[in-house]
Amino acid sequence: MQQIGIRQAREQFSELIDAAEGGEDIVITRQGRPVARLTAASPQKRALPPLKAFRESGCRPGTPSATLIRGERDAG
Repeated sequence: MQQIGIRQAREQFSELIDAAEGGEDIVITRQGRPVARLTAASPQKRALPPLKAFRESGCRPGTPSATLIRGERDAG
């Protein structure tokens, strides 16, 4: 875990974001006391619709499943 002062954090913000994205925890301090923590955000997962709803929404005989899946993926 890396500790860094506020002034230095402002100057190196892009690098700190890259480090946090890579899994490193960064503690930002003010006058030597921890005041904030920078960590990677957890990825947001999008739930797929229920299979029955998916089938009813666009299943057309002869349509490749890959086309249907891409359409559903790109809609959200």
